[in-house]
Amino acid sequence: KRGITSFVDKAGHSWDMESYSRMVARTVSQEAQRHGTQNRMLEAGYDLVKISTHGDACELCIPWEGEILSLTGETEGYATLGEAIAAGLFHPNCAHSEIPYVSEAGKR
Repeated sequence: KRGITSFVDKAGHSWDMESYSRMVARTVSQEAQRHGTQNRMLEAGYDLVKISTHGDACELCIPWEGEILSLTGETEGYATLGEAIAAGLFHPNCAHSEIPYVSEAGKR
């Protein structure tokens, strides 16, 4: 009760410790799930994912909703998941997910 009760992150957002802890737990859990999906897909020889859509997407995520992306960049004609992440997709508290997209184009 007498310790640090809040802080400001490098983006300028103010967090109380409870909200920050929840955000970290959600974000890390989602990231672990995404990496597990990616690993299984690559092991099975697939490279493409589709980004989910939902009603309250933020400006960073809207351009990527419903898009099919390449995990590795090896499938020509598709933006990469890395490019989408660099542009802001899967930011903290992001509700989007990736769904395996199985097609002959994405078979490695």
